Amino acid sequence: MLAVALADDMLAWELGYAGWSKVPTLVGLDSQVRLSELALERSRAEL
Repeated sequence: MLAVALADDMLAWELGYAGWSKVPTLVGLDSQVRLSELALERSRAEL
């Protein structure tokens, strides 16, 4: 979960010396969507 959260670049912001700036979207990973997909995969595997 932590790796997915840290890789999220869809709505990510970072605080630098000049203030807040949007992290460029390079991968397009949305952690909420990915964690939902992983939960569905896990629930289907348990059946």
